[in-house]
Amino acid sequence: PARPLDILDYGPSGRTEGSGEIHVRFNKPVVALELAEKTGLEKLFTFDPPLPGTAYWKTPDLLVYAPEPGPQPCHSYTAKFAGGIVDLDGQRFDRPLTWTFETPRPTVTRSQPASLPVRDDSEDPADGGEGEVQRRDTVVFIEFDHPVSLKEAQAHITALARPISAAGHKLPGKPVAVRVRKPTKKERHEFHGYDIEDRRDLVAVQARSLWPGAQEIVVSVKPGLRSETGPLPLDTPWSMVFRTYSAQAIVASNCPVDDPCGLEPITLRLRNPIEESQLRKITVTPKPKFLRLSNYDNWGDGGHEVVIEGQFVPETTYAIHVPASVRD
Repeated sequence: PARPLDILDYGPSGRTEGSGEIHVRFNKPVVALELAEKTGLEKLFTFDPPLPGTAYWKTPDLLVYAPEPGPQPCHSYTAKFAGGIVDLDGQRFDRPLTWTFETPRPTVTRSQPASLPVRDDSEDPADGGEGEVQRRDTVVFIEFDHPVSLKEAQAHITALARPISAAGHKLPGKPVAVRVRKPTKKERHEFHGYDIEDRRDLVAVQARSLWPGAQEIVVSVKPGLRSETGPLPLDTPWSMVFRTYSAQAIVASNCPVDDPCGLEPITLRLRNPIEESQLRKITVTPKPKFLRLSNYDNWGDGGHEVVIEGQFVPETTYAIHVPASVRD
């Protein structure tokens, strides 16, 4: 007797990439391709929500439904196969089949600034080696893979601040009030590197006042956020981390008090960068001839290295004063 006709597999099911064909594969050949029916096969499939397309036999045992256009992002589909298939041996498959699949949910594609690793509490911020830090008025940009309404972003984006603490003292974070808004045209250009129309997939996040200083800031997108392309929400939390400036300090010098230097230029390394305009506030007493201050590592956002040059007199003690009025 002929083997009963049955389904080997079908799909896609569950979470999918959102593209490709929908298929039902049988356990043996059903048609001869050169004689296969090429119209009307679509009636074997129904979808909720509706999914227009065409159906055809790709191989003698593989029935394919090709959506035109493809499934929409952030949607869940219920697929139904009606059955009513008769194979070459006259065996009939009449059992209806129902399954579900979903297309990719919304997600965050990137942020600016990029996220840093959460700080290891074994690091001591007092040593000045804080790595990349941001200004307290920094605007964080979050880009989604689909358009998101401003109201939805405001309801699901939060921030907290945790002190960059000394070794072994992990402190809990405290909420920071934020403003979530649409970026300006200039901000969109700076983010993408070129002019681009508003696709509603980019939001700007900033503290209501200023980000707390000397803090590790965590900006998060909570599960539940929905894009404008479909009802399925983000279900995996996303967050990014950046750090804000600590109090200004001199963290290194080539001429410490206990190890007098020669007549070479004196270099001070500051914890936070300063603009060249702030250098004039730094004084040297007594003032050497041809005094010149510069920050050679200033590439447009301020520099950490203050280089002091002049005609220094041997066996003379000089006092360098960096006043509190120097702004970083």
